[in-house]
Amino acid sequence: MTTRIDVHTHFYPTSYLAGLEKRREMPRVYRDGEIRRFVIFPEEEADPRIGRPIEDGWWTIAGKLGFMDENAISRSVISLGNPWMEPFEGQHGVELTRVVNDELGTLEERTEGRLVGLGALPATGVADVVDEIEAIDAHPSLRGIVTGPRIAHFRLDDPELEPVWTELESRQLPLLLHPQDGIALDLLEGYGHVLPVGVGFPMETTAVVSRLVFGGVLHNHPDLKIIVSHGGGTLSALVGRLDAAWRSDEIGRSRLPELPSKSIARLYVDAITYAAGPFQASIAMVGNDQVMFGTDHPFSIEDAGATMDAMETVDDTTRHSIFADNASALFDLT
Repeated sequence: MTTRIDVHTHFYPTSYLAGLEKRREMPRVYRDGEIRRFVIFPEEEADPRIGRPIEDGWWTIAGKLGFMDENAISRSVISLGNPWMEPFEGQHGVELTRVVNDELGTLEERTEGRLVGLGALPATGVADVVDEIEAIDAHPSLRGIVTGPRIAHFRLDDPELEPVWTELESRQLPLLLHPQDGIALDLLEGYGHVLPVGVGFPMETTAVVSRLVFGGVLHNHPDLKIIVSHGGGTLSALVGRLDAAWRSDEIGRSRLPELPSKSIARLYVDAITYAAGPFQASIAMVGNDQVMFGTDHPFSIEDAGATMDAMETVDDTTRHSIFADNASALFDLT
């Protein structure tokens, strides 16, 4: 049987859901009778019935393993999903982050190695982030970190985050970068979470990574290991245009002394593109050895079958690398 490692699959520990359930403003979790609902987009706040029900696959080991068995997935590198720790401030935020990460860190032993975790970062300040990176690196069952488009409320190209990039690079900890809110939500309203997730998320990813590139972060820290969600957003369609924009404006060249495409080529991406054309474009952007299988479970946009179908368009060696070998090497999954 083909080994399959899922590098983009989310899990919400009970400690985290309890924290969101205490909130009275978005993002939050609320009780709808016996059902808990997740409210993160403005239209869900306006009409809470649109909020997504929190099913077993979101937070129980049995639900996660059941999905894996249905799709013949051998191991999963699980991560907290949005909004991560951003809603939690002060000492409470620091302490809850450690509790959540400790809970994620128990899952490898509890599942005989089928689940390993990525740690989350507090949003309370750069010093707290650096401390948590050290704790995550020391944890034997946490294999990296997940973040949204901000760290400690800073954009990722902000100079304040230089200690974070230095720490991650020196420790060689992989970082999964994921969208959080989407962008241009005023242009996407009226369709529940369909357009925010379908369009707003990949466009947010594209904008965030473009700032990371043009800000020189990847150039200055060439050994960073950053995995970009959802096939890299729309970067594969825009990489040539970004090179052209860089050539056309001295401001871009003053911040970044190399073609953007060279920085982008250092990234890893997941294979969650749902179709052969975008999948092939992701490979062309970063190479066979920097693409990894993912599902985006448990969210409703998950379609592991479509992702696997797209992967049928490459040769067996490449497909095996994307299913397992690349992730095994990056996350040290012996």
